[in-house]
Amino acid sequence: MSIAADISYTFDYSNKDIVRWIEKGHTIDGVEALSLYAVPVETGEMLYSHLYTQKKSIIFTSATLTVDGAFDYFIERVGLDLIHEDQLWPPNIPIIEARHELLSKQSKNGFENFSLPEAVIKFKQGFGRLIRKNSDFGAVIVLDRRIIEKRYGLSLLRSLPVNTYMKGNRYQMISTIKRWLS
Repeated sequence: MSIAADISYTFDYSNKDIVRWIEKGHTIDGVEALSLYAVPVETGEMLYSHLYTQKKSIIFTSATLTVDGAFDYFIERVGLDLIHEDQLWPPNIPIIEARHELLSKQSKNGFENFSLPEAVIKFKQGFGRLIRKNSDFGAVIVLDRRIIEKRYGLSLLRSLPVNTYMKGNRYQMISTIKRWLS
């Protein structure tokens, strides 16, 4: 799809089943960026026909897909009936606060010395559920913009044994994944 077509699609308000938004942010290199989004409210049917029926294993991962600590809302929207949840503890849990305080007393950053290493372990474990042997292959779709916008996203990406990363809209992602896996 061309940029003009993407912009037209994003601002076409005739379809009420589409959610649209614009985000201002920065790339991992610190360059200011503006992103336009238009996605269907219900994606389950599209994901089923283009992704779920094509592959044995698919892993969705994000720190922001839960509502009250559960993935029910997300599962319903993307047409899943079973998902393995790997959640990190929020920083306001007393035991996590205590660990951060202890690290702070040692002049260490709680996020960098505890939370980030824990996140890297969970991220690698999630990836490991898809890729277990040298003969295994697959695609991991990270639905969290922080992986490319935040400095700690690089730590997560670098922890994986892969050579190729891509960013794109849903059409680009589906097309690239289909080509790569076929």
